[in-house]
Amino acid sequence: MKNETIHLLGGDYYDVKISNILKDRTSFPNALEVCCGVGLIGKALKEGRIVDNMWYSDIIDMSAHCNNFILSDALESIEHTFDLIVCSPPWYNRKKPPKPLEKIDTILWQDLDWKFHKNFYNKLPSVLNKGGVALVTGDASNNPEAWSDMCQLKIKDIYYFTDPRGSVEYPKNYIIEWVH
Repeated sequence: MKNETIHLLGGDYYDVKISNILKDRTSFPNALEVCCGVGLIGKALKEGRIVDNMWYSDIIDMSAHCNNFILSDALESIEHTFDLIVCSPPWYNRKKPPKPLEKIDTILWQDLDWKFHKNFYNKLPSVLNKGGVALVTGDASNNPEAWSDMCQLKIKDIYYFTDPRGSVEYPKNYIIEWVH
């Protein structure tokens, strides 16, 4: 399996979306990209000077592609705290892949029983600094407010997107902004 293709279905779309959400804000001293793949979101934030120090984590070792890499599923191995956390997690709680992913076997799209989400949202308040921001992507077939039952943080805003991604059918999706 080529590491370069892991998680690209979200990273090459959300790097611009998340950068645009954060572009007019004060720089974040320490940031973490969870489910980073090759780190496209974090690298865009660093290049745009939105963050000073960028860390990356994934369940697959992507240290060849990302500096400051932490091997972790959800946030279980994260011991530091951050001012900004971004995450484009697996979106689907089902056994069969959605149509756009049927022929792509390198994308980690599945989150059965929402195990990843439960673990991520359970630990998020302990690794996000007070006054910090977390931006998490989702598929609009899942109600974004439903995640609030899993997380002790407050939803500040929800950004919805429907624009196409080239030849890939992409569902209506969103980014939730959580604040501590």
